[in-house]
Amino acid sequence: MNIAKQPLSFKLFKAYRRLRAMSKIQLRDKSITQDNYMTMHYIFENPGITQAELADINQKDRNVIGKLIDKLEEKKLVRRERGQKDRRSFCLYLTDAGASAVKKYWADVKRAEKKQINKLSEEEQKTFMVLLEKLTD
Repeated sequence: MNIAKQPLSFKLFKAYRRLRAMSKIQLRDKSITQDNYMTMHYIFENPGITQAELADINQKDRNVIGKLIDKLEEKKLVRRERGQKDRRSFCLYLTDAGASAVKKYWADVKRAEKKQINKLSEEEQKTFMVLLEKLTD
C-alpha cells in the first residue's frame, strides 16, 4: 500500500511501533520491560498518582495496571500507599531503587529515540514536536 494513502492513525502507529522496538532493544538487558519503565516513568513524574489515573494515562485496563504494579512492588521498585482522600484508592510512589532505575535507563531510552528523530532536520524535529503536542492535547 502506498504510504501516502495510509490513514494518519496507521502512520502514527507505525512510528510508535518503530520507536517502541528501539526502546525495547535498549532495555532488553536491563531486567526491566518497556511497560515497566513507562509505568515507572509516569510515577516518577507524578508521585502519588493513583492506579486509576495511571490506567487512564497508559490507556490500559485497571486490572492490567494492578498486576503491573504488583510486579513492580515485588521487585521493590514501587510502593503503594492508601489514598488520603479516598481510602479505597492507592497512591503510587517509586522507591529509591525505582527512582534510580528510571534515572539510569533514561539515557538509554533517549538514545533509542534520538536514532529515529535524527532522521529529521533540526527544524523538522521542532515542528514535529509542536504538532505532536497539538495532536495529543
